[in-house]
Amino acid sequence: MRKTKPAFVKAKTKGLIVASFFAIILITSTLSVAMNNNTKRQNQETKITVTGTPADNFPDDQRARFCGDGSDGKSTPYVKEFKIPTACTQPLAITTDNSGTVYFAQTNTGKIAKFDPNTEQFTEFDNPQWPAHGRTMSWGIDYSPGGDLWYTDDSYNSIWKFSIADGKYERISYPTKENSLPQKIKIVGSHAIINDFNEGKL
Repeated sequence: MRKTKPAFVKAKTKGLIVASFFAIILITSTLSVAMNNNTKRQNQETKITVTGTPADNFPDDQRARFCGDGSDGKSTPYVKEFKIPTACTQPLAITTDNSGTVYFAQTNTGKIAKFDPNTEQFTEFDNPQWPAHGRTMSWGIDYSPGGDLWYTDDSYNSIWKFSIADGKYERISYPTKENSLPQKIKIVGSHAIINDFNEGKL
């Protein structure tokens, strides 16, 4: 003989199921609102307006600090400043070749750029090996008589060679330990002398 539950037990069970159902809805709704609000706050805090320039590597609220205000070069009676055409390249290491043409490393693009003092024109050389949105600090650069530029790259523990003649880049892995930092570089004859800032060695 099959036993049946009293009516009040069935009603109580049904009530618990309904209550649990609404409790689940309430909890998931609360979590959803909280997550959406948190995402909204994060988007507001890290808002990035895409410009198609190297400035995209920085949130909007940091661009004035790291990329400048977009104004033209500021010169004095003694010093003339030139504005790099591409925004936020962050030039650092700089050198010249034997003819006085200026070359510098762009730390926010991985490129070498050239400035001709006679024409006052810039030329930037794309680096197809550079990772998207990659950034580094290139503290050292030097020109070799063979027509190449050598410069350091601390983010990827590398030394780069740039051929002025054909505009090609070659990346050379730096023999390193975990905390190395290739900093300055000097070409002496057929040798490149590099100081490792963190490991305290040449």
